Amino acid sequence: MARKVYKVSGGAQIVRPTNSRSSIIKTIIFETYEID
Repeated sequence: MARKVYKVSGGAQIVRPTNSRSSIIKTIIFETYEID
């Protein structure tokens, strides 16, 4: 039987624009793959 495996990897990047306040951008990557 094939089962689906969900891999969640999260990262945080701190970006400081010149004309704006320092903002935090959070990126979440979802990876889905099947294992026989």
